[in-house]
Amino acid sequence: MHNFSDVRAAINVTVDGVKWENDTIPAAVADYQIGQNLVRNITDLNSTEEQLLKFVISGKNVTHWKETTMKFVGIRCFVCQEAITATPTGPEKFWSDPQSWPSGKLPVEGEDVHIEPGWNMTLDLAETPIL
Repeated sequence: MHNFSDVRAAINVTVDGVKWENDTIPAAVADYQIGQNLVRNITDLNSTEEQLLKFVISGKNVTHWKETTMKFVGIRCFVCQEAITATPTGPEKFWSDPQSWPSGKLPVEGEDVHIEPGWNMTLDLAETPIL
């Protein structure tokens, strides 16, 4: 889950170049596939209401194990679809490195995971717990 209450009106999600439409997360966790997402947008960008992006990382629909690329493109406005360009502000972090996490420990099953703005995080594990 990612809070994007700053300057974005929407977020487009693509997996290996294929765009996943919004509101595709099923009710049953067992049905989750990589790229499914739910973006709760608000139309008034001056609002203080939180905007959230929830997305799925799963190996269920991967036909063979390879490097999979998920791309998130922030959109400044609905009408113009102007993309927001951002550069990671920190060094590359690896999911498998406990030092990449503020707690100094890897996330465990059932935990909420927050990738902070500016992190350049690489998911370098073949399998993760359900987070």
